[in-house]
Amino acid sequence: MLFSLLKKYQKFIKFSLVGFSSTVIDVGGLWILVEFAHLPVLLSSAISFCLAATNGFWWNKHWTFKNEEKKYLKQFSYFFLISLGGLFINLILLKVLISLNVYYLLAKILIVGVVVSWNYLWNNLVTFKCVK
Repeated sequence: MLFSLLKKYQKFIKFSLVGFSSTVIDVGGLWILVEFAHLPVLLSSAISFCLAATNGFWWNKHWTFKNEEKKYLKQFSYFFLISLGGLFINLILLKVLISLNVYYLLAKILIVGVVVSWNYLWNNLVTFKCVK
């Protein structure tokens, strides 16, 4: 039964693992750029977000969705826009939850499910057109 569940949700599990690695790149890159390169936080955040989105695109294209179409620029553009949408949702919900006195780390954890669902749905439907 466990194996059938894993098989059924294999693509979503892969997408989530790629998202986790992208989160590590985003947060780690931010920290390195601020602490060691002494760049401003907002510039560092923009750079680390772009690095994380590029990582996510490459792994999702070739591993999660196994999409070998040569439309890299078009697909990356969609992926990046969808990721920006997820970032926007994340920031809005974080601001709302914090204003309701929810501890910021708990708020961030609660938001992850919403953003992962958003990103998976739209990348599956639009960016990589669900290869079955």
